[in-house]
Amino acid sequence: MISLFIVGAPGAGKTTLARRVLQRGGDFVLHPRPKWSVGASCVAAGHYTDDVFSGGDTVPYSGARACLEFWASELVSTRELTIFDGSRFATRPSLAYVRERSRVVCVYVDATPDELAARRAARGSDQDPAWMRGAETRARNFADLVGATRVRVEDAYDRVVDVVLPSLMA
Repeated sequence: MISLFIVGAPGAGKTTLARRVLQRGGDFVLHPRPKWSVGASCVAAGHYTDDVFSGGDTVPYSGARACLEFWASELVSTRELTIFDGSRFATRPSLAYVRERSRVVCVYVDATPDELAARRAARGSDQDPAWMRGAETRARNFADLVGATRVRVEDAYDRVVDVVLPSLMA
């Protein structure tokens, strides 16, 4: 079992990457409470829909522990890959919990300031700039803590699916 943490600045493409990795395994269903997207070989914390703010963002900050406990009791032993996308789970307590039960890998989705501005504008983001800077700093700090592989936004999917995951599953 591998747990993939996907972190990066707001708007970098974390949820898009997570959704694509989740969909590579085929159809998935949304488990209502706690929120999980469950596929045949892969699960992801949160509901992955076509909404702009989906994925890990659908899990309330206060719901991360319940999500992790459900994963540990119902999902960890039945799927080869778990995805944790974004800030809800990119914390020291969540990392320690997951590391006790799974092999951990982390990717940091990297984008230039111009790319981030364009991606945020395209999704109609009205997030506070100070909050976004703080979120980016927290993501970088978590990536450094875990020893994340940095992937460029434009080739993130190919790097994760073709390079990162196969090397871990070997």
